[in-house]
Amino acid sequence: MKKPNEEDAASSLLQILPFITGVEYEKGESPDDIDPKLRENPEEPDVDFIFKPKVDDFPSVAIEHTILERFKGQRGYGYRSFDIVEKVEELCRGYLPSDRYYALVPSSALVLGLQKQAISRFVDEISKKILVEAPKLKVDGYIDLNYEGQSVTLMCGGSIPELNGTLGRFQTYQGQEGKAELSLWGSIEHGLRKFPKYKSKGYETLLALEDISGSFHGSPLIKLPSAQRHLIDKYIDHVIAFISNQDRMIVGNLWKEKGTWYDITPFHRRFMRHSDGKWSPQS
Repeated sequence: MKKPNEEDAASSLLQILPFITGVEYEKGESPDDIDPKLRENPEEPDVDFIFKPKVDDFPSVAIEHTILERFKGQRGYGYRSFDIVEKVEELCRGYLPSDRYYALVPSSALVLGLQKQAISRFVDEISKKILVEAPKLKVDGYIDLNYEGQSVTLMCGGSIPELNGTLGRFQTYQGQEGKAELSLWGSIEHGLRKFPKYKSKGYETLLALEDISGSFHGSPLIKLPSAQRHLIDKYIDHVIAFISNQDRMIVGNLWKEKGTWYDITPFHRRFMRHSDGKWSPQS
């Protein structure tokens, strides 16, 4: 049985993929859920989903979803930081510039060290600083706000009608330097183990990374060593990085599209989920 975040990633991709390939799909089988005894090779792991095109002469797509985290157990920690930033957003709501959206990046050391009374004080003080600094930030700009010797980064995004005037949460983790890059390659290898047999059958392949690491504000793929890039190019057609909120995908950035590797994902390859659940490119 698939987990809620896996199912949500699949339903999101059914809407997003037509913008990338020009073809509509329907969800087929979930090979990884098949009894190993009934698989072609019981010892080999298999992909999460197969998407079948609704038109002839187009390949099916083998899809693998995996979590991209900075350290094991990060997802549980993420819920706590979300609750804190949600309280900050409540105080800032209605006072932020309405033509752009913002994200707060609290460090793990800060969040993990806050007790109940300290959380209230942090929420109050950091909210006041945000309301002063937010109007000064340009799109894609950021500022480090100091709170009792800890850095809290305020980031400014572009204009997305459903998010404009709001404050969301990204995560960062002190004491975990370098581990995000290791986790990235581990997640990619997770797909590389499963895709070769599908490539040999003429399928296209897509790796969906649910990035909860808060580490990458652009695509890190083009910075990988050439040997690793070669393997990705050989076996993975598309790489999309989702940002999620409590098992629900809300933003999808395309990092690789066939032979095109993005450093900064262009707007027409940044996908947003609207309040009605439908997805579309940012512009």
